[in-house]
Amino acid sequence: MVGFVGTFGVRSGRVGSAVSSRSARVSLRRQVVRAMAESKAAEESKSKLDIEEAQTEDVAGTPEYKSEQFTTGSDLVERLQSKFDESLVNIKNIDVDQLGDAATDSSKTLLNNFLSGDWLQRGETYGFLQLGLALLLLRPQAGLDGLVTFMFGPILLFSGAFVCVKSVVDLGVGQLSIWPKPTPDSELRTDGIYGKVRHPIYSGVLISTLGYAVATGSPARIALAAALAYFFTRKIQVEEEFLEEKYGDDYTDYQQNVPFKLFPKVF
Repeated sequence: MVGFVGTFGVRSGRVGSAVSSRSARVSLRRQVVRAMAESKAAEESKSKLDIEEAQTEDVAGTPEYKSEQFTTGSDLVERLQSKFDESLVNIKNIDVDQLGDAATDSSKTLLNNFLSGDWLQRGETYGFLQLGLALLLLRPQAGLDGLVTFMFGPILLFSGAFVCVKSVVDLGVGQLSIWPKPTPDSELRTDGIYGKVRHPIYSGVLISTLGYAVATGSPARIALAAALAYFFTRKIQVEEEFLEEKYGDDYTDYQQNVPFKLFPKVF
């Protein structure tokens, strides 16, 4: 009996010791897990704090950016207002009487060019035929056929108008005349657009009339434009006879230096 009790007591002591050791390990493990959890929570809290601080900095910087944009917009408005005021001042400074006098002088010059010279000795037939063909081309006709003609026609039309204006500017309004024979006080022009072709005004007229014919989609107008081109070639022959008579060798040299009558590298 005593031996049994002693043996049981020893075993109980061993069991108690084992239980205590296991409890200690469990407790230590719990402490480690708790420490790791607290460390992870601390890291997450720090990350959230960093994100909030970064967002706070972005928000804090936003008003400055908007203020800069607003300042730039204000400067642009002030600059536009300044340009507008300057334009108003320039418009107010325009001398309307001077513009009217210039228009009157140009009209008188064109009329004098029309009336100058000996009648029926200036190639009037070509001038009146030119006007007649132009009026036929400008006769109203409804409709535009197709997108291509609608786009391509106006391009030719305005290109030809530009060539005409450039030619008149280089020639001088004072020398403009519908007759093949040059005006008495005219001068030979060989520079500007006249350094490319000898009759650029006719070139511009042909380009514009062809553009108008294409824009309206009229076969009849295209045929009339072709007729006008042939007419100009005939008129140029007569006109250059007058020019050779007036300018002599100077015009002969000009013909050699500028061999193209209407279109560079073509004719």
